[in-house]
Amino acid sequence: MGLLDTWLDRIGLGERFARLPHHDFTKLVIRHRPDQERYYPEVSRLARESGSARLLLAVAPNGVPYRVRLLESSGHLRLDEAAHRLALDFRFASPAGPDGALARGGWQTTFRVTFVDPNPEISSATT
Repeated sequence: MGLLDTWLDRIGLGERFARLPHHDFTKLVIRHRPDQERYYPEVSRLARESGSARLLLAVAPNGVPYRVRLLESSGHLRLDEAAHRLALDFRFASPAGPDGALARGGWQTTFRVTFVDPNPEISSATT
C-alpha cells in the first residue's frame, strides 16, 4: 500500500474505493486503449526487465480512471509505475448495471498489465 492509499484510508476515503461496484474488465467497452509500448521504460527495456502487475482501477462515471491501487507487483518498481501511468490513460464507456441502466456513480475494475522485453535474446540450439 502506497503513501497515498495510507493517507486516504486515514481520512476515510480509502473505504470508498472498496464500496464501488466492480465490473469485469473483459466485458467493459474501452473507448481509448493507450499504446502500451510507449509506457515501457527505456531503462527497463535496456535492462531487459519484464513483469506483470495486477491493478485495481477506480473509474469516474464519465469513464476516466482517477485512482489506481497496485494489487500485485511486477517485481520491478519502474514497471509498476509504468503500469500505473498506463492505467490512468485508459478511457471507458460507462458500464450498464444488472437492470440495464448505466452506472451513475463511480465503479472499479481489476486488470493486469504485462511488459515483456520486445527483443529477447534467442540462443540457438546446437546439435
